[in-house]
Amino acid sequence: MPPHILFLNRTAHTLGGAATWLDYIEPGLRDCGWRVTVGLLEGKQFHRPERYLEKHPHQEWLRIACTTGTAEGRREALREGIRSVKPDLIISLNVADALAVIADWRSSGQLTPRIAVSAQMIDEGLLQDIAAFSDMLDAVICTNALTRQLAIKLGGMPSERVCYGPYGVAIPELGLPTDTVVPAQRLHLFYVGRIDWPDKRIHDLVPILDELEARAVPFTLAVIGSGPDEAEFRRRMQVRIQDGSVQLIGRLVPEMIWPRIHAAGGVLLLTSWTDTGPFVVFEAMAWHVPVVSSQYYGSGLERALRHTQTAMLFPIGDAPAAADCLRQIWTDRVLHRRLIDNAAQLVHDWYSLEKSIAEWDRVFRSLLEMPLRTGSLEQVRRLVPEHSGLSAQPSENDEWPLSMARVGPDNSEFWAYVAELDAD
Repeated sequence: MPPHILFLNRTAHTLGGAATWLDYIEPGLRDCGWRVTVGLLEGKQFHRPERYLEKHPHQEWLRIACTTGTAEGRREALREGIRSVKPDLIISLNVADALAVIADWRSSGQLTPRIAVSAQMIDEGLLQDIAAFSDMLDAVICTNALTRQLAIKLGGMPSERVCYGPYGVAIPELGLPTDTVVPAQRLHLFYVGRIDWPDKRIHDLVPILDELEARAVPFTLAVIGSGPDEAEFRRRMQVRIQDGSVQLIGRLVPEMIWPRIHAAGGVLLLTSWTDTGPFVVFEAMAWHVPVVSSQYYGSGLERALRHTQTAMLFPIGDAPAAADCLRQIWTDRVLHRRLIDNAAQLVHDWYSLEKSIAEWDRVFRSLLEMPLRTGSLEQVRRLVPEHSGLSAQPSENDEWPLSMARVGPDNSEFWAYVAELDAD
């Protein structure tokens, strides 16, 4: 029988790297000989599998429903779901209660599937969960070199149990990069992704455009995507939307995005605070679209983005530096060509869809060969009762918590450590 893998994923949002990754990893693993089930969380208000499946269809999926919002309700739903499909391996995508379920089973001597966390975000609560279950987790799999180091240093995982699985993107048949002519009349900028603050720092686009005007660089900006801060962003960009220099296009499928940007001779502008990819950078590179990006946390140790070689980089939130990078791309044909050539080669060598699927297949198979871990019984007894009830104003994290950790509002010390580690 083929090995059976169960992915557990939240459904409160349809945008995000984890959902995009599942879209290609499910059929890719099936082609590699796996049976794949995607377990989708359901809650009373926020988590809706059918709505999620409209954007991200899956061939074999399992509903894991809890309408009580309590820890015991969530864990009973997970227990029933896991028992119903009997996987060999569980991959948790920010489903904290799954760790408690497996830990509880193992503490009572039950034979369980192996379980790993797929760490596709930089989050203090997630790392605290990993640390709490570090004696029980079979592995943590990271999509970024920084998250791998964090899982070891802050998560307390043995290095041999922290794996790396790269993201992958389809590479179009464009041939070798041509002598792309930098647009002589106007700089065509594109932002692709979630309209969000603070993670994506969408409002940084406003001062960047101000700085371009101060440098007499003519531009257009097309924003492709949607998100929770769209109304406020629209308000701040109202004058430019009215004069036509900025367009809010909404969400498009990738098949419509990148041919459009490529044909326009566009430049991708990224302003993020933190990321473990992102997909849009690698997709842009595959389509010979030059990238101007913040030096987001996650870009350092990964070393995919190298200033003036594969991308133009500016400090997070530094609008004048961002504008200088954009002006350089607009005026320097040699730089423009070098960025396209090097980035296209990088994606071909490291971030192609085929290489990504092959590496994740290898990692998952290696987990099945690792000795099963049992953890500490006292640790399990201490952690399982967490998050036992709803808050006064229920949210998606009450329905299905991202983490069992209690992270305070001021985690500046954590981010200072992240910045220092990513700069090594």
